[in-house]
Amino acid sequence: MILLSCCVTLFLYEVTLKSLAVLLPTLKDQFETYTWVIGTMISLLTSVRDLTGPIVGILASNINNRVLGMLGGIVIGVSTVCASFGYSVYVLSLLLSVINGISFALLLVPGYALLAQYFDTHYSLAIGIVYASASLGLMAAPPVAQLLLDTYGWRGTLLIIGGINCHLILSGSLLRHQQQVDSSITATESLQNTYSPLSHTSDDCEAFGWQSNSLKSSTFDRINAFMKFSGLDLFANLSFLATSVISTSMTALFTGWIVYFIPHCLAKGLTPFEAAFLATASGFSNLIGHVIYVPLLSNNLISLRGGLYFSGIVATVALLADRYTSTVTTVFISNMMLLLAIGIEYPLCDVYMKSIVEPNSLAKAYGWRMGLSGLVRIIPGFVLGWIYDHTGNYDAGFTFLGAIQAVGVLAIAADHMRLKIAGETIS
Repeated sequence: MILLSCCVTLFLYEVTLKSLAVLLPTLKDQFETYTWVIGTMISLLTSVRDLTGPIVGILASNINNRVLGMLGGIVIGVSTVCASFGYSVYVLSLLLSVINGISFALLLVPGYALLAQYFDTHYSLAIGIVYASASLGLMAAPPVAQLLLDTYGWRGTLLIIGGINCHLILSGSLLRHQQQVDSSITATESLQNTYSPLSHTSDDCEAFGWQSNSLKSSTFDRINAFMKFSGLDLFANLSFLATSVISTSMTALFTGWIVYFIPHCLAKGLTPFEAAFLATASGFSNLIGHVIYVPLLSNNLISLRGGLYFSGIVATVALLADRYTSTVTTVFISNMMLLLAIGIEYPLCDVYMKSIVEPNSLAKAYGWRMGLSGLVRIIPGFVLGWIYDHTGNYDAGFTFLGAIQAVGVLAIAADHMRLKIAGETIS
């Protein structure tokens, strides 16, 4: 049931996001504004969702996840329907970006954490299935959203999407409260687990010459308890930081691609039908990436870090080569490579993070990783729109996305070198 909940939630999230991207040119003309304004509004949905992650991670560890999920589903359905009656960009931003972003976090953060807890031995397969549902959303959204737009206009399209999103209430009802696992046992059983929980007992204090009831010990214990409660102790794990950087760079470039790929195709002179076809084909390539990584990883044909290296480099090359594509064929090849790489990279980040974080901290780990992503997700929405408004094309913008992905590759390479120098096990 948890797997089904995650699949439905991520599918409808991608449908909502990609549908808004299809509506971008229409909304720009409707409200007589700049491209970067609508692009920033759409990317704000992903940014707010991720920035809310750390708070939701703490809530999910202490509050019934089913309540959080159902609340998020109700709010998403109602706010999307209300957005169909919006009369300004500010109203749409509040309803579609801020409110929906927070609500999607209420569903996704607990879902990811529960998935990692309940699928301890088959997690790579489970997360692959979840991300495959996101690919199906990417495939389905462009043609359906374009059909709804041509038939009912942008207001009717949002009204229908809002009705569909009400299914998220049922998705939230499938969540459960997180299990509390004995970290002393699971930390040794977890695959290549390098996470060391911060703990400080009265015996430790006495070993350092402190009294357990002293002011210094009391202050240290309170700080330690706060770090543990908030999940800030995760940042002492440098491998967690490296994984967060590559995940952040990947989600940022993917947000830019989702929001601006169809306008990018139109700017290259392709027809709306060709642009929708290429978006659907790219979604299929993304689905293939989510599927093939499981046997590759299970049969030890690739390592976690090797897969991250390969997918990151391929994505970077595809984005840097984008400015030299101008026909349907070349755009097709370039974006098939890009989305295939992203399809492999996304689940690998989750599998790798699960191997370095103790089970009781997974919700907070996902929350903080999403929070870091939220800080940069909004940047592509603004930058690519601003570049188009000043140059008339997105070529430089997609080169910028390639540079973002290169930062993630450098982060995982730096952590690889650190572990090699320290003589630690490299996965």
